[in-house]
Amino acid sequence: MSLPKVLLILGSGGNIGAATAKLFSAGGYKVALAARSLKAGTSEEGYTTTQADFSKPASVKEAFEATRKTLGTPTVVLYNAASHIQTPEPFSLSVEDLTSSLAINVTSPFAAAQEALAGLEALKGAGSDLTYIYTGNGLNTVQFPSTLALGVGKSASAHWIQIGAQVYGGKGAKFYYVDERNGDGSVAGSKIDGAAHAEEFLKLAESKVQEEVLYTFVKGRGYAKF
Repeated sequence: MSLPKVLLILGSGGNIGAATAKLFSAGGYKVALAARSLKAGTSEEGYTTTQADFSKPASVKEAFEATRKTLGTPTVVLYNAASHIQTPEPFSLSVEDLTSSLAINVTSPFAAAQEALAGLEALKGAGSDLTYIYTGNGLNTVQFPSTLALGVGKSASAHWIQIGAQVYGGKGAKFYYVDERNGDGSVAGSKIDGAAHAEEFLKLAESKVQEEVLYTFVKGRGYAKF
């Protein structure tokens, strides 16, 4: 018996999160959202909602449990939460702030991968697979002193996501670090486009094979290697 297609978005904001929920819902997916600003219940669009604070990795397990209970095992997991602390002088960043940033940018998404993989055998037994997507950026390849904490987090997560693709490729699970770029390959920064992300996420979710794990793309062009 086939399982329903279920998308769980961890960290659902008004740009990438909203656009992704809308596109996947239109594509036949049941959608669950988890974010600090949400309350447990159902949104106006019919999405299942859960309150979650990803500075506390235990929130990840709670979000998965709520999703499994109401919709079923997630077939696509998008980790879209991020902590961005500006540091004019990078080593003025407090250890406490760095620790909190790493919890959101590294530890909680790692916990989400663990929870997602816990459902892999059930998905495979029903003829489904798992897609794990992390909203990345170019900070795993370039360094800006003012974004030290975010860059450390993105770099660390890009590392373990590549390991995920290496270990689980061909075994029912796909892993992606998705990074929008400008046409010349430079970091998109604040110019990221939510709808463009959603389109690429859906392509990756529907693909039957592991695509490029460090998935750089340009709006309107799709995947582009830089």
